[in-house]
Amino acid sequence: MRGCPLPLISALQPPTDDIIRLLTEFATASRYHNLDSVAGSIQTTDPLDRWNSILLHVIQNDLSASLRKKVEAEAKHFADILDGKYMVRMNSLDGKGLTLFEALLQHPLHKRAVPYVVRYIILFLAPIRDYSGHLHMCTIAAGVHVPELTEFLDWIPRDEKGLLRKKQWP
Repeated sequence: MRGCPLPLISALQPPTDDIIRLLTEFATASRYHNLDSVAGSIQTTDPLDRWNSILLHVIQNDLSASLRKKVEAEAKHFADILDGKYMVRMNSLDGKGLTLFEALLQHPLHKRAVPYVVRYIILFLAPIRDYSGHLHMCTIAAGVHVPELTEFLDWIPRDEKGLLRKKQWP
């Protein structure tokens, strides 16, 4: 619309592009992946395998090396205590078998990575929230009415600092 320029949107960077593609594919095709695999008509890659790749990217690139070492040391400590007393029969998200140490390590690392994934999604949605209000105001000035959608996106925080500490979302 004239007088209401679109903001420049750069190409999405990893892992945001991977997250958005996974969520899009999940919404359109892969949510029934398990049923499709039983029926023998798999059309998509396993969404858990793709989710695992995203989490691994976040763990390697967003979690500090010192945090990863701390979590690894805790997992090793408990694995050493439990070794020979417990057997693990568990698979990772990519379908590979886990050792006792890997089973004790995976959950704490994933738990620490998820807030970063949420942060990437929020940072993707924030410009959409902001632009919807801007577009609404531009169209009113032009005598055209485009519904303001910001009320649907009010839950998106405007302050990025608290995103990683937030425990619950609406």
